[in-house]
Amino acid sequence: MPTRKFPVTWVVTADVWRARFRECLDRQGPLQEVADLALETEEMHGNARDLKSDKPGRAFSSTEASRSMMEPHHDPVELAKLRFAKAVARQVNDAFRRNQFKRLVISTPPKMLGALRQDICASAQQVIAGELDKDMMKATPQAIFESVEPFLR
Repeated sequence: MPTRKFPVTWVVTADVWRARFRECLDRQGPLQEVADLALETEEMHGNARDLKSDKPGRAFSSTEASRSMMEPHHDPVELAKLRFAKAVARQVNDAFRRNQFKRLVISTPPKMLGALRQDICASAQQVIAGELDKDMMKATPQAIFESVEPFLR
C-alpha cells in the first residue's frame, strides 16, 4: 500500500516582539527554522514615551480661552505591536503564495492571534491546521513540536 506524502507544514510561534517560522517535513518532526522576524529595535522599548514626540500637541478648549495638552488617540506601543502582527501575517501570506507550505499551525498569545487572523489572507486561512493561544517563543523546538503534534496527524 503506498504511503501518503506528508504535506509541508509551517509552525509559526510569535509574541508581540518576535516571530519564528519553522517547517515540519515529517509527521515525527523535527521542526526546522526557516525564518525569524523581530520588531524594529527602536520600537522594542515598550515605553510609549520612547515612541512619540516629546510634547503632546495643544488645543483650545471649546468652553475656555485657555489651551490644554491633547492626549494621543492611540497608544504608540500598541500601534507598534499591530504593525508587527501585520508584518508576521505578510510573511505568512508571501510564503503561502510561493507554495512554501501546505498546512499552517500558529501558536501566539491570544491578542496576537486575533491580530493575525485579521491579516492572514483567506486562502492561507483555509490551510490552518490548528491554533494555540499560547506564547511558546521561549520553548524548545521539541516542546513546540510536542504541543503542535496533534495538528500534524
